[in-house]
Formats: sequence, C-alpha cells, structure tokens
Amino acid sequence: MPHLASKRIYFKAIARLTHRDFYKESKRLQRVIFANKDFEDFIKTYDTPQTFFYCDPPYIGSTDVYENIGGNTPFNLADHARLANTLKNIEGNFLLSINDHPLALELYSGFNIEQTKTIYGMRAGLSAVGVQELLISNYGGAKTLFD
Repeated sequence: MPHLASKRIYFKAIARLTHRDFYKESKRLQRVIFANKDFEDFIKTYDTPQTFFYCDPPYIGSTDVYENIGGNTPFNLADHARLANTLKNIEGNFLLSINDHPLALELYSGFNIEQTKTIYGMRAGLSAVGVQELLISNYGGAKTLFD
C-alpha cells in the first residue's frame, strides 16, 4: 500500500507543477514544431542556420520493440544511415541520443560524440536498467543544450 500512495503523491506533484508552469512553458515552446512525418522531409523543410533538431531515433537493434507495441514500419539500418547522411548536410544544429553501438560510432564519425550513462525505466514489467548511451552533435563547446 505505501508504494501506491507514493505514486499518487508523485503524480499529483507533477500535475501541480505542470499546471502552475504551463503558461511559462508554453511561451518557451511557441516556436517548437512537432510533426508526424518522415524525418528527412521534416529536416529539409525546417532546416535553417537557427534551427535546432533533437533526434531520438529507435536504438540500433531495438526496432522489434516498436513493432511489438503496434508501431509503424520499423526504423531499420538503412534509415539510420539515411538519418546520418541527412544530418551531415544541415545548416542548423542537432543533438542525437542513441545507444552505444559500433554502427552508431561508424555512421556519426566526424561529429562530436560523448558517452554518457542513462537509465532505461520505461520498460513494462521490468525494473530500471543503467546503460551507456551516446550524445552526438554537430556543435561543440557546450556541456549541455542550455549552456
């Protein structure tokens, strides 16, 4: 029972925070664009020197997870190569997060690559797992996006 109570408190805190800061956050996000379309078309449409793209593709070797939960056509190795090639030719900046995999290191060689640890906690029925992840960008000098 205490476990359920703590979950309720946690979700109420998020709801209060979201409600209280909604207006402020909505102002920050007014120029953010979300779209449900192919990444290549999206990037080519919105790319400018002032554009920032955050890319979070399915991790290499994990597309079967998306198929099993009713996702669209899997994001395959050819799509990973197409994303890397698209990002090599943009005017704007990008930050991409992906699993630490030899293919990712190969596809994104020449970019800034930082290894970091993260926790996967969104797996149904399983506990959180610490893993190595790559943060890849075409800009340098900042430790975080907000520096």
